[in-house]
Amino acid sequence: MVDHIRAPKGDQALFWNRSNWQPFARVCNTRKAIASEGGFGRPIREAAP
Repeated sequence: MVDHIRAPKGDQALFWNRSNWQPFARVCNTRKAIASEGGFGRPIREAAP
């Protein structure tokens, strides 16, 4: 699974920029998304750089 280091938020150039990609296992990507995007009612927070 590919994770975006910086969330593209609709920016197609950033979405497809391979230097903004990092390999992530599905479970790790899910945990990051839940923590940083406010899943399951959690507050939204900035992801660590």
